[in-house]
Amino acid sequence: MTTPSLWFSYPRPQYTKRLNAATQKMEPSYQFTMVKARSDVPLSFLVDTDTPLCLEVLQEELHTHTEWWDTVLSEFLLATTAYFSKPYTVQHIKRITRHLLEIKEPLTYPLRITCYPTLLEITAGVIYVHWEYDTEPAWITIPDEEDLQVQLPVLSASCLPPASSVPPASVPPVPPASSTPPVPPASASAVAVCAPAPLSSDLEEWDAASLPEEKGTTGKKDHTEPPILKLYEKQRVKEAQLRARLAAYQAQAQMNHFYEKYGDEVSESEWGSEDEEEEDEDEDEDIASP
Repeated sequence: MTTPSLWFSYPRPQYTKRLNAATQKMEPSYQFTMVKARSDVPLSFLVDTDTPLCLEVLQEELHTHTEWWDTVLSEFLLATTAYFSKPYTVQHIKRITRHLLEIKEPLTYPLRITCYPTLLEITAGVIYVHWEYDTEPAWITIPDEEDLQVQLPVLSASCLPPASSVPPASVPPVPPASSTPPVPPASASAVAVCAPAPLSSDLEEWDAASLPEEKGTTGKKDHTEPPILKLYEKQRVKEAQLRARLAAYQAQAQMNHFYEKYGDEVSESEWGSEDEEEEDEDEDEDIASP
């Protein structure tokens, strides 16, 4: 099992002396360079003209990422334990830590800032952490319309749309009864029969010789109907069912059109009353006629 790499590595520290501002004396200074060992430093945030980059913003982000910063300090103590006279805890180190951030040049906001420590200096009982930052424009890019490729769903030809979404003008007419093919002669070797697919005019060729023979047939004369005639009549039933479905679909479309135009619905009770009125008128005419 491989252990995750450390956030930073620490080469041998540099020893120097630094002037203590409070005592005006030169104090020993140990400077530990912090070399990034990983590129996924999580201390990344947005800044703008209302909240520009400053030390206070950095400290707020460190407070948000407390767990990560505690891990960095723990790794530092473990890597540099030989330079301390006794072991220290992370909480002890945090109490004497001060952060330094220098804004190098004017920034154009909004920006995405990534901060990372580069130097940890220990002098006069205080730990100074020097920070640097990388900037990236906080731009949001939306693709142009010509770059967008909208793919519409492909519907099957046998799928009928809802009646409310189709105007009455687009409803196909009911095929006339005369379009039904005549009964073929029994001696024909091949008969053209309409395919059973809904609303399709394709023809499929049936071979009479390939039809299965009925069981129990003998040399005697058989009075049953030929199988090809049964298939043809079955096909006519299917066509009648399709015409009935299409007629119901057209009636629904007409009702929707009537409702959209007048805001009323035509109920079946109104149909009955109209038929009765027509019958009464017919009877009155018959009585009035000599």
